[in-house]
Amino acid sequence: MHGNLEPEEDWFRKSPKEHVNDLWEDMDRLNALYEEMHWPAEDVLDFIPDYANNQIIIRNRSQYGR
Repeated sequence: MHGNLEPEEDWFRKSPKEHVNDLWEDMDRLNALYEEMHWPAEDVLDFIPDYANNQIIIRNRSQYGR
């Protein structure tokens, strides 16, 4: 799954995914992020808004021991 965090662009599926709702799609993206970064499912993430740059910074709190 290297570089593919958009579930609707999953090349391994034969048909496009059915739209369920935004929460499920966000959870798919988060699961893909965990897989891509090789993080255990038990790791705790911090989501930090950066309004100046219009982005969200995701930090793995478990790796920093905080």
